[in-house]
Amino acid sequence: MLILGQFVNPLVGVCYAIYISI
Repeated sequence: MLILGQFVNPLVGVCYAIYISI
């Protein structure tokens, strides 16, 4: 679960940053 969190957190951060920039 920790490995999944380490992968998902950055992914969500990138998607959120793109969403804000639009």
